[in-house]
Amino acid sequence: MLWSTALSSPFAIASAISYLLLMKKKLLKSLKDIEKHLKAEHLASAFSQIRSEIENLSEIIKVDKIGTDDFQIPENVKGIDHQYIIYSDGACRGNPGPGSYGLIVQDSDENILFESSEVFAETTNNRMEMLGVINGFKLLGQKMNKEGFSITKIKVLVVTDSKYVIDGVTKWMEGWKKAGWKRSNKKPPENVDLWKTMDLYKEKIGHLDFEWVKGHAGHPQNEYCDQLANKALDHEGY
Repeated sequence: MLWSTALSSPFAIASAISYLLLMKKKLLKSLKDIEKHLKAEHLASAFSQIRSEIENLSEIIKVDKIGTDDFQIPENVKGIDHQYIIYSDGACRGNPGPGSYGLIVQDSDENILFESSEVFAETTNNRMEMLGVINGFKLLGQKMNKEGFSITKIKVLVVTDSKYVIDGVTKWMEGWKKAGWKRSNKKPPENVDLWKTMDLYKEKIGHLDFEWVKGHAGHPQNEYCDQLANKALDHEGY
């Protein structure tokens, strides 16, 4: 077994996984830098073998299979009819650069309804944070349409580590909208296309709340969304 009993809780496991994946990325970068300076063939071969072992780290810790059964939701939304929780996180390798988002949607009985990620060749971290939330709304809207139930009657809690998203929706967006989608400097806000889409969903959804969580701090769903986003980037070779 890879982990000791000290890492038995989902929070500890998620935090440890996040740390290992971060260390993997740093180690691979260090090895790449070292190899640039190698002359001897046998040393290059040794480093190649080390890299291969590190690349297999994700397989060893089985990221896909850890924690999803322990994705508890906040007590204040448990068991509420037509209540849904969107967890989302964005990732970007370079800002701007290749990016992706990861999201999961749960209902008030803690069932995972959706899991999704998407990769973009050139984007920003803020856009990925926004798109994760927006696509969570989109998936819920499609579900409601399929079931013949109005999105105007559902309650949604968005849990994210992006203060940009939360502040944008709860503090800035209404002012931009009243000013014709302009900031105080008379210029449109960055990502205005996504803010307009966010506003449409805000107007449609019956009741919308936001909750901020600290990123990379062991929150199971947030960590999982981060892993979804980064695995999608890995898969596309970024």
